[in-house]
Amino acid sequence: MGIEELTFHTKDLITIIFAVSSLFGLYYALRRSMDKVRHNVDELECKINELDSKQKKDTAAIMEALKQQKEDFVSRETQIHNRIKEVKEDQQDSHEKLEHKIDGIFGHISSISSALSELTGYIKGKEGK
Repeated sequence: MGIEELTFHTKDLITIIFAVSSLFGLYYALRRSMDKVRHNVDELECKINELDSKQKKDTAAIMEALKQQKEDFVSRETQIHNRIKEVKEDQQDSHEKLEHKIDGIFGHISSISSALSELTGYIKGKEGK
């Protein structure tokens, strides 16, 4: 069977035309599907970028809020320590004043005690005579 003996009939020609048209249909269907997939991927990338930027903004806002709270905490802590220091200094001054008053009272008690002893001795001396 050589090439010269090969004959094409109408049926063979119609089969080839249908095969070629089916291949073109398949090509365009795949192309349309690929376009839809690209469009969906582009939409997903856009949404992902939006979510990423929102997350970055939210993270920055949270970090700023934490930084502000830390600064407030440090400020309050400093104020508390300063107030404690002032109270300690006031308390120490009050203790020193109280010590001076107590020393004065002990001095007066000693002088009263010695005066009382003298008076007792004087009275006993007068009674003995």
